[in-house]
Amino acid sequence: MSPWNVHRMACLLVFGVLSISPSPSWCQQANSTSDRWIVSARHEPPFAIKNQDGSWSGLSVEVWNGVAKELDIETEWKEMSPSDTVNGLVDGRVQAAVAINVTAEHEKVLEFTHPIYTAGFGIATRVRDENKLLSIVVDLMSVQFATIVGILALTLFLVGLVVWFFERKKNPMQFGGVGKGIGAAFWWAAVTMTTVGYGDKSPTSASGRAVALVWMFASVFFISIFTAAVTASLHHSYQEPLVRSASDLRHVAVGSVAKTSSADYLDQLGIAYRAYPNADAALEGLADDEVDAIFFESPILRYMTNRRTERPLLRVRSTIFDRQHHAIALSPNSDRRKQINQILLRKLAEPERQRILERYLGN
Repeated sequence: MSPWNVHRMACLLVFGVLSISPSPSWCQQANSTSDRWIVSARHEPPFAIKNQDGSWSGLSVEVWNGVAKELDIETEWKEMSPSDTVNGLVDGRVQAAVAINVTAEHEKVLEFTHPIYTAGFGIATRVRDENKLLSIVVDLMSVQFATIVGILALTLFLVGLVVWFFERKKNPMQFGGVGKGIGAAFWWAAVTMTTVGYGDKSPTSASGRAVALVWMFASVFFISIFTAAVTASLHHSYQEPLVRSASDLRHVAVGSVAKTSSADYLDQLGIAYRAYPNADAALEGLADDEVDAIFFESPILRYMTNRRTERPLLRVRSTIFDRQHHAIALSPNSDRRKQINQILLRKLAEPERQRILERYLGN
């Protein structure tokens, strides 16, 4: 075969290979096809929130959406219970899950990314009105304070009535008449109780003076109760419950949600608490002054108090108990964990993460 024919056959072979090889545009189109993942979620604000239109939002959901966008993963959200989520991840029906706590039991069968958010149990308390004078007036108009004043006024009336009964005939100049005499006796009882002692009215009969002597000593007891009530109201207006550690919970009235890990935590510490059916009822109880503090999961408390506009305002203290990690759970056979962690670490350091936290949890 001549060199010319060899050269010709080689050119034809190269041309044939190029003609049947995939074009660059076809390759690019094939590589751009995204993966489709089924991601489990359940309504658990602020981490996962199912909206009325069926879409999902929340702290963990937004973080996952950012990761999925970079990995070109198309997400199909599926609402599942915690047990179904674990089973779905193990058998491969589900590829990822958000709003799930990292626990020793879960770690045995699942893979977890780096924590998205670290939290624990927190304490919510009331925020006193900045207008202290208004707060004092409101507290002094409370039912409890009004009851004490009413009992005190009734006691003054009864003591004055007894003194008037003994003095109305023997001392008519000061205690004569019904209306005028009883009024004068009431005045004398009040003056004696407060130890002012104007001296304009005084019993002169033996029986009247005996009653006066008993009232002088008894009034010390009554005025002490009245002073304590006023002091308690003023202290209530200026002082918020002081809770810096778990031991401080023993000295205040505490509420929590029944049959939750937070209630179990209080049981372990031997701290008495008032049980509420849910977090909404617990915060309403706090606002209505049924308890001094609510002990529950800090992120949920922060999310709910951040959206509360009614007075009194509530706030969640910065003290955290029994820290817990929230992460994205993956199938135990997932080969994308390292990629997801690399993206997570970068995104968690971006300013956008702080904006997401403030949007759901407040400042």
